[in-house]
Amino acid sequence: MKAKEKANEMFELIVKKKKTLTEMPLHCCSGETGVLLYLNFVNNCVTASELSKTLMVSMPRVTSILNTLETKKLILKKTDSKDKRKITVIITDLGKEIISIKKEEIIDQMAYIIERLEEREVDEFMRIIDKIGSIIEDYK
Repeated sequence: MKAKEKANEMFELIVKKKKTLTEMPLHCCSGETGVLLYLNFVNNCVTASELSKTLMVSMPRVTSILNTLETKKLILKKTDSKDKRKITVIITDLGKEIISIKKEEIIDQMAYIIERLEEREVDEFMRIIDKIGSIIEDYK
């Protein structure tokens, strides 16, 4: 089967399963959760544009997410004194607590799925995810 045909088949499957998949907290890399996970992972100040690029989210969407997270006191935003357009962001202790709880929820959901798969299926899935990640990096 050609790549385009298989891609179309994969796309249709994802669309068909989207409702089921998004009902679980595994869609962890989007929105507020994705930003908090990234900030917690890098454990350093990052710029809004870095978040936009890394999470593949538009700058207006990042701005909206950051404003919401700031209102919830989960992040601190700082404006660069020399360039008012440049904003750096850092996760707060409360943000770290919240994301720790969310991470446990995600891990519990993953464990639920993994328990229902064979070990070789899990290993193969992880290998494929790693490979796809490398391909995406090359594509950027």
